Amino acid sequence: MTGRWSARLAELRAELTVLRGAHRALAERVVSMESRAHRARTARAAKIGRDDAHASDIARVLRASEAAGADAERERATQEEAAVASAQAEVAPDGAFAPAASEPEPPSESFDPMTLPAKPAVLACLKQLLDVELELTVSKRAPPESPAELEVLYASPLLDDANVVVGAILLSVPLAARMGGALLGLPEGAIADQVRARVLEEEALAAMSEVCNNLSGPVNRGAGGCHVRSGELAPFAAEAYPWLARASKIMCLTDGEGDAFWIVAR
Repeated sequence: MTGRWSARLAELRAELTVLRGAHRALAERVVSMESRAHRARTARAAKIGRDDAHASDIARVLRASEAAGADAERERATQEEAAVASAQAEVAPDGAFAPAASEPEPPSESFDPMTLPAKPAVLACLKQLLDVELELTVSKRAPPESPAELEVLYASPLLDDANVVVGAILLSVPLAARMGGALLGLPEGAIADQVRARVLEEEALAAMSEVCNNLSGPVNRGAGGCHVRSGELAPFAAEAYPWLARASKIMCLTDGEGDAFWIVAR
């Protein structure tokens, strides 16, 4: 009897030893898993903190950039308004250079009138585009009236968003050749050849078309006028501008050689 109980006790002690070993292994596994989970939570929190800080930095930079852009836009608008007022004072005492009275334009398609740009805005546009300082002065010279004089000009229509011609840019060949040549970086000899021939070569014509396209910018920045874009630059065609003699406003700029270009509002 005693031997049997001794054997049973030995078995229980062996089982207890096994259970204690399993408990220690399980406890160590739980500690290891909790440690890994803690490290993962710490790393995730650190990453979120870095991301939040980075996002905060980006937001601060964007807010500063937007504020600087808004300030620059307000400053530019103030300068352009002052330039418009200055140019209008230069063009005529009453604020606009209007051609001599003529018969009113017959009824046609309706459109909103365009405004004339400010001289400083035109000069700034040309200087930035051509990288040269043009000596241009405001003149009260009206566009030519005779067909012979008009035929030697080049013209680019100014069209509104409805594709209605609301104005035009007219250029003498010498001034167009000099501006187009400056944009292309042509040598003086090549420009002089076109001035003598009174005809723009294909490359100079394309370059001057780009100049006209850029000049629509100062027109659009004028207060109160319609939005315009420039059309194809080509030799003047009287049938395309039947309203020219009745133009409502004219801006003429001449260079030291007496050559001119006009921005006219229908």
